[in-house]
Parts: sequence; C-alpha cells; structure tokens
Amino acid sequence: MKITGIVTEYNPFHNGHLYHLQETRRLTGADYVVVVMSGNFIQRGGPAFIDKYSRTRMALKAGADLVLELPVRYATSSAENFAKGSVAILNNLGNVSSLCFGSETGALDKLNKVAEFIVSDDKQYHQLIAESVKDGFSYPVARKKALLTCLGQSDDIPLNTMLEQPNNILGIEYLKALKIFNSTIKPFTMKRIANHYHDAELLQDMQETSINSATAIRQEYFKTETLYKLKTSLPGFVYEILSESEGKTYPVHEQDFSQMLYYKLRMLETSQLIEFLDVSEDLARGIKKELVNYQNYTDFAFCLKSKRYTLTRIYRTFMHILLGIKQNQFNPSDSRAFSPYLRVLGLKKSSSAILKEAKSSNFPIITKMADAKKILSKEAYSLLEEDIFASDIYNQVVYSKFNTKLPNEFLQSPVIL
Repeated sequence: MKITGIVTEYNPFHNGHLYHLQETRRLTGADYVVVVMSGNFIQRGGPAFIDKYSRTRMALKAGADLVLELPVRYATSSAENFAKGSVAILNNLGNVSSLCFGSETGALDKLNKVAEFIVSDDKQYHQLIAESVKDGFSYPVARKKALLTCLGQSDDIPLNTMLEQPNNILGIEYLKALKIFNSTIKPFTMKRIANHYHDAELLQDMQETSINSATAIRQEYFKTETLYKLKTSLPGFVYEILSESEGKTYPVHEQDFSQMLYYKLRMLETSQLIEFLDVSEDLARGIKKELVNYQNYTDFAFCLKSKRYTLTRIYRTFMHILLGIKQNQFNPSDSRAFSPYLRVLGLKKSSSAILKEAKSSNFPIITKMADAKKILSKEAYSLLEEDIFASDIYNQVVYSKFNTKLPNEFLQSPVIL
C-alpha cells in the first residue's frame, strides 16, 4: 500500500488543486492520497472562505482518500511551523511513504540545498539574521539577506528569485521539517502552472477550464459577489457545493471579525498581549498606541504594517490574539510531541485501510470528539481545545452573518463518502 501526503488549504478548492491531486498520483504512483488541510482559519492569518467540512467534501470528491486537520496553531503560523505541523502529522500516521508539494521552481535539488544549509545551523547565518532584524527588517527579509550572503547568487540556485516565491519558501520548510524529524518520507515537487499563489486577478481566457489562484478567485467573488464568473476556474462538483451554500454559510471575511478583535485588543494590556504567539513587545506597544485609530480588522492591520512587520505577520498576530493562541509549548524536534494526535475531517469508505493500518501504531486518532479527552494527554488535549474554540468562533460569525447554525465540534461527524 503506497500512500502519499499533500498539504493544502483549499480556500476554495479549484482546478489547480485538482491538477495537483492528479499529478501527485502520477508522480508518486500512490494508491492513496492523504490530505493535511487547514481548518477554519488559514496561514495568511484570516478565516477560511468557506468552512472546513465543506472543503473536506470538495477534497474527497476530487479524489483525496483521507483528510486530516492541521491544528489551528500551525495553520495560522509562519511557513516554518505550518510545514512542521503538517509534516509531523504525515510522519505520525506511520504509513505515508512520500510527500508531494507544488513549487514555482519545480526543482527539488535546488530547494533541498537551501533546506540542508538552514538545518546545518550555521552560526554566521543566524548572526546575520539577528543583525538584520535588529536593524528593523522583517524576519523573511532578514533570512533572505542572510542566505544570499552565505550561499551566494548563482545560476544553479537563483536564490534572489526563489526566496521571493511563496511555494518555494514553503517547499524549503517541508524539506527542513522532514530532516528535523528524521522522517523516511520521500519528497516530490511539481512546478506550479498558470496563475501564481498571490496573483489577485483572474486569468482571462475563453477556455472551458482555467487555473487561477485561490487568492484571485476569492478577490473576484468579493468584488462581484457572484459565482458565475468563477465557473471555469472551479471543478463542477466544487461549483455545485458553493452554489448550494452561497449566502448560507459563506463567504466569510476577516472584516467579519472586526468588532470581536477590537473588544479583545481593548480588554488586554501590553503585558498580556505579548503572551500570544508572534506578538513581540514592540508590536504589542504599537497595537495599544494605535488602537485609538481602530476602524476595522483590515485597516488596523495596514495601520500597523511597517518595515519590520509584514501585513501577513500582523494578520496572524490578530488571529492568535482573537483565538487565544499563546506561545508554543510543544517540542519542535519530536513529531509525536509537535502534533500529538490525528484529527479526521473526512474519509472515503473505500480507503478505510489507511486508518486501520495507522491504528496499529497506537497513536491517538480522533474520529469522535467525545472520545478525545479519554485518549489524549493533558497537553495534547489543550492543543485540540484551540481548534474547538476556533470553530466555535467561526461558527458564531457564520450564524451572525447568515443566520445559519453550523454544528459544533462535538456534534459534527467526519465527512464520509
């Protein structure tokens, strides 16, 4: 039984994701594909466009065999922790033989050279990063400057371009995580085609199908408030799911959390803000100082954006404060401690052999939330509680906006197709 893992957000699922699934099977010869997917909040620091169970249904209809949830702590974190959390889950499943991810370069050897250097823990590299951060640069810029200095720019590894492209950066982090966890999972990468991850405009063509980024699809929907123009960018089954739920459970936008965020920021002191993940003392002071200018979620993020703090970093900070996610307490070098359970969001009946084999390792697998407290350690359950709380907050926003009551995590069963 050959099982390949992929890591996704599906926000929402589109033709590029379908291509990724199909190519993953072809490249790796997989019998089964396991998806690690973000839940109701995503890596750029905002809510998912549509809830995680709808996106799980999309994934299973597209050909995924098993969908596991990436804990919200990692789903809303930096590329490093997003990748670590995802790889830890695949590693802990115990029967995954490969990981396939998209990248702008499509060259595994080039990405691997960078990952190997970073994992080597070079002293000059860390010193250069610290100096750049001290000079006011954001961490991503500081890291890029340090890598260019240590590795140099060459035709073999065009770092200047590679380190500006989000899928390359995430690919490097997946490779790092595999090395840190001493995983036997074999990595594969495929070159991203058509629209790029951050492209905000739909590609204009007259074909029956087109590949556009999830960012472009969301932006177009928020601009036009209609699904029809997106039809060629989405598989038919996704268009059908979105059509059924439109105006009932989605779209959800960060602006929908504006009042909730203001209340939380207003209630907390600077000393309390710095307890949350990604909140430095300097940023906490800036939040309290500028709070008098607060209008909404998005505008306040732009108000705080600076040379040191990227917009995405600020969005993530907001989400960690809003969801009560505090500084990391899990061991980053041990995959079983880093992601101490597997949470099943959905499964194909025909693929139940994956879980049957995984259960033989006695690693905690959550299919019924009511059983979680009995089988998890106190520390592991505290990680799961963050997801329970996050879903409650998301569901309440859906109810306030659409008057639709989504089941809470104790009432919602995994999606089975």
